[in-house]
Amino acid sequence: MFYIKHLFVFYLLLQGVSFAQDIGLSSGTTQSGSSQVVAAPAQDESDPDPDLRGLSWNRYAKGDYVILSIDEAQGRWLLNNIENASSSCLTRWGLKPTGPSQECRIFCVPNRSLLKKLFNLDAPKAEVRKNEDGTVEINVIWICIDSLEIDLLTPYITHILLSNESCPFWFSRGAEVLNRRSPDAARAVAGASPNFPASKVLATTQSDYFSMSVENRLSFDTQSALLCMMLRKELGQTKLLSFLGSLDSSSDIFSCLETVYGYRDIEEFNSKYASYCSDLLKELSLGNVPDQYFVIKGAQ
Repeated sequence: MFYIKHLFVFYLLLQGVSFAQDIGLSSGTTQSGSSQVVAAPAQDESDPDPDLRGLSWNRYAKGDYVILSIDEAQGRWLLNNIENASSSCLTRWGLKPTGPSQECRIFCVPNRSLLKKLFNLDAPKAEVRKNEDGTVEINVIWICIDSLEIDLLTPYITHILLSNESCPFWFSRGAEVLNRRSPDAARAVAGASPNFPASKVLATTQSDYFSMSVENRLSFDTQSALLCMMLRKELGQTKLLSFLGSLDSSSDIFSCLETVYGYRDIEEFNSKYASYCSDLLKELSLGNVPDQYFVIKGAQ
């Protein structure tokens, strides 16, 4: 019964129902500008787990973002910062800011213990749920916030925004890693292999990715981040945007590399990437790379 109750409440939250009314519980409603705030019980007072007893969800809405937060102050902070966080995910790469193509629902809890108990997640997660025809049905983020920092949220918003857009898969994975806090991004790439060819990163599709083991997915993410770093930091934002813009489902990747970057063949590009990875990883191991190097800022 305990687990059935959890699943039922979670179902109501995902379906966007006025859950307080539907399960026969009272709620309080206030207005903050164009954003609605609804407080409703998440668990009842008889819950056997004291950490879950008497919890309430606070609901906030702004644009395509709906925030459901256990902690009222964290929910209001997200409400006030969600648009800037969403914009910065893309503008730091020189991309035009845009919102999600469908509603993005963010479940926010104050610690990982509650993330595990309420959603059976060991870490924050973002997910894009699609209809049978491939269109986006809804976007969902589960997150715990232990400090009020925008870059705790931006990797998950990045996942949503770039998954909703038509962009190369390797770029979406790499940008998600690099949109973390700079020390976290540095740690993520520090253990990457310098012998992973760039051509393999470029050719990996989403279906290839999800057929990999969890370990290989993490490896691909870090290699994608290194490729994004090389193209953005060493070769510049203008060429990166030109390269991304030249790619579509019918494009020959290697022809685009030649046109934008002037490489004679893919082996020359692989060599450049291998050299960049080897040098960066060596300097990282020696502590010679400042965290600031992993900060991506849009060129003016």
